[in-house]
Amino acid sequence: MDWTVCDVALRAPVTVQPETTLADAEQVLIRSNASDLYVVDAHERLLGVVPDYELLKRRLIGGDSQRPVSSLMSPVTVSLTPGASLECGARLLREHIHASVPIVDRGRLIGQLCRANLLRILAEIAAAQEHESIEQSDSMTDPETDDLWLEEACSKSLEEVVSEAELTPSSEEPSASAPVSSPHFLKALFSPRQVDDSRIC
Repeated sequence: MDWTVCDVALRAPVTVQPETTLADAEQVLIRSNASDLYVVDAHERLLGVVPDYELLKRRLIGGDSQRPVSSLMSPVTVSLTPGASLECGARLLREHIHASVPIVDRGRLIGQLCRANLLRILAEIAAAQEHESIEQSDSMTDPETDDLWLEEACSKSLEEVVSEAELTPSSEEPSASAPVSSPHFLKALFSPRQVDDSRIC
């Protein structure tokens, strides 16, 4: 599956109007637990963004809390389109300081991609892939079949050794100087098994 940012984006970014006061914007941010406030007009067109650190800086420095939030907002320098790949979104979050990137469709704010949300999705994808890999590995391993194969290989190879050395069952010990040829035995034990390719994904 080719993931796009809209597959994992938050559909309802926290927004305020340009005339919202800084005091009210601060309360909106606190209640929503968001990292960025997006400033939009009445038609949901994106005008700017107020990061949480800007409101924190204003609180520490002081100043008129009744100023409109538009006086503190920054222009949106990066954004994503609805069809952008998840890889593209991840790259933007890595390269820029904002905790989220807005998703804009023809000027209208329709969602946002957050670092925390992206991390959660990537962790879920990795866990699913690891689980699938373990299942495939288990389906290709059958301890009982492996034991039978090894027993068969050893038994057959011993017969070959006896045949090649032209030995017949007797009580006589083979001469120490008469080497026993055993390439087939070694080959049977150490050569790769035949694997059914249709079982490998």
